Amino acid sequence: DINQISNRISGREEIKKIAISDPADAIAYADQSIKIVEYLRKRYPEAEIHYFFHRGIESDKHTVSILAKCNIRTKLKLEEIGVVIHDIAYGYEGFMEYNKFDLHIGHRVHAHIYNLSQRKKSILIEEDSRGAGINDILGLWNLRAYERKKNIPHTLLGRIKNKIYNYVNVNRSIISELETYLDYLEYSQYGLLNEAFSRMERYYTDMHRYLVKILSKG
Repeated sequence: DINQISNRISGREEIKKIAISDPADAIAYADQSIKIVEYLRKRYPEAEIHYFFHRGIESDKHTVSILAKCNIRTKLKLEEIGVVIHDIAYGYEGFMEYNKFDLHIGHRVHAHIYNLSQRKKSILIEEDSRGAGINDILGLWNLRAYERKKNIPHTLLGRIKNKIYNYVNVNRSIISELETYLDYLEYSQYGLLNEAFSRMERYYTDMHRYLVKILSKG
């Protein structure tokens, strides 16, 4: 967001509303996501917690039935503990809901990117190399959802098996790692995120300068 590009976090804002984004691989990481919500409920007892499903909840042409069952179970569990549910599938407008929150934590790469673009506090739980790449290039910490992934064939049968069976060793230390990260960010008044914002601004400035130079030659 060019309008936000020079903005930074002061570090003194109170955490009143927290947004959690769902895992893309809910079969592997739904329970992990619920544990993260429960931890945040204890850490920020006065904060509102909202949960975002990015690809829908119930079964449809993009969501197989076994994944939908997992999503519904997660939704019901979270509603029991007072979490507000959002379904932002199939439209970009839902991303603007994140503007209302002070902190995003979750598995969705695009939620992480969007919140950073709005200069919001954001922590990504990395499911794959896309998330790791974003955090690496911005100088942010790596919090991996998994300890180890098993190699599966990239075939239709392999993908179907991955939907049914858990081919991932889930990171059992994710809560302690998240707690350490939050402690560090708060202690440093979110300086690490401000450094990431500065990198984003510098990348944009360099790209803009290059494009202007190229176009001027045209």
